[in-house]
Amino acid sequence: MARKGILPASALILLSIYTLSWYSHFGLPSLATIRHQSNSTEVEVKESILGPVVQAEESTPSRPKITIIAIWRPPSVPPSYLPYFFQSVQANPQVNLLLVNVVKADGDCDRTHSNATNIKEICLTTRKYLALHVDFLCKRWQCSDPDRALVLDKITKEHEYDYVHSTFRILRSGIFGQWIDPQTTIWGWCDLDTYLGNFERAFPWDIAPDFDIIAFKSQPDPRSQQLLFTRGHMAFFRHSPEVLDKLHSYPTYTSLGHFLLSDRLREDCEESQFSNYMFLKNHNFTFLHIEGMIDFAYTIVLSVDGAFYFNLPKDEITHEVRQSVLSVVRSHRAAVNPTFSEYGVEEPSEAKTSGYSGWLWFPADLAVYVETGWNEHQRSEKAYFMRRTPGGPVTQRREPRGRYLQITDGFVADEALYKHFQEEKRTDWFKRLPRHAWNPAHTYIQWDGKEGEIWDAEGNVVFETGRDEKLPDRRNHNIQRHRTTTTFVKHSR
Repeated sequence: MARKGILPASALILLSIYTLSWYSHFGLPSLATIRHQSNSTEVEVKESILGPVVQAEESTPSRPKITIIAIWRPPSVPPSYLPYFFQSVQANPQVNLLLVNVVKADGDCDRTHSNATNIKEICLTTRKYLALHVDFLCKRWQCSDPDRALVLDKITKEHEYDYVHSTFRILRSGIFGQWIDPQTTIWGWCDLDTYLGNFERAFPWDIAPDFDIIAFKSQPDPRSQQLLFTRGHMAFFRHSPEVLDKLHSYPTYTSLGHFLLSDRLREDCEESQFSNYMFLKNHNFTFLHIEGMIDFAYTIVLSVDGAFYFNLPKDEITHEVRQSVLSVVRSHRAAVNPTFSEYGVEEPSEAKTSGYSGWLWFPADLAVYVETGWNEHQRSEKAYFMRRTPGGPVTQRREPRGRYLQITDGFVADEALYKHFQEEKRTDWFKRLPRHAWNPAHTYIQWDGKEGEIWDAEGNVVFETGRDEKLPDRRNHNIQRHRTTTTFVKHSR
């Protein structure tokens, strides 16, 4: 269902009525059959050390260049999700990946993970990796040689506890700047246990250059209280000296003395301490906080064409329904523009730090959130939270979700920017997936967080993981937490 521009008001009203019954909290449903083919992209499958990969020749209009900086300590056996991640990056030519491999000794990087043209890999020993941090910080602080030794000693000690490379995460664009594509206007970070969706459609290209920070919240997420924070597995920033200076103004990094005397930052500091500073304490940051990460849905669909979710359970799936699903998730429809339409409603809001009633994984005094005051229907719409100007007010905005939904055969599908395999990667069923990139014409389906399938272009099931009834405790907690506040309703045909 290709859509260009803004739908007529009557169509938006019909879509809202059509979908309200199931989407008032979480859901999404399904879709009819078109073989996977592209009119604008020629796809060539090659073999890498991780299996088949996609080489795509971009023919879409140019976009601002994004560079994602990911830091990785290669294990002896690569995790099963790694080839899926690289495949999803390759499918997004607007995105460059700078993969920083940190190894114990020279020669430990004996092979690259991908041959994609938009993926650059560098290999650094731990010693060289830490020295880059010292160089960057001491250039700003004008360190003497004894100072450099003190900085290196502190960084080395903290590195032993910084398992997910959070301590200097907000400074990556400065530390690794020599390897960033000079055309980059937006930089970001991500974890490798993610699958990137279709950035051409799901990233807010038209408004992204207006903000210092672009952070993503769960999708869908109908709660009235919305946390504002940069997720450790994906966030983006304006690539400019001015924004780097703002990030460097975090109290720990303001001076040599502050750094040497400061306590070790939390392991989740980008989500807690840094976010508290960027979204609440320092009003000079402009930010956009939007939907983007598929959190929980009964059915999640991933392929080189995008990341979708809907609420149709597996026991209602037939071959015809699978074909219907593929006709939507494998289509090459246009992006919905503009992001902010004439139908949007923007109103004053407030970033708060006390009174948050939801579950937190860090101290409550670091939480930053907004209390939307929206009713159930309003919370089902596409939500945006932002500070548009330095020192300006925080606002909240709603846009009709009907502009984005794909409706076929009585079911509704929604598209997201990415999927994070935070819990799945720990399960036995997920580890049974093929340990190589999926065939570009194939589609991955995840059912209820408990099993997965791979379909071919005709909708035939070509691989099944089998089902695990027992999930890790944290996953069970999350599913239960969502289900106590969420009603999934299949829309009548």
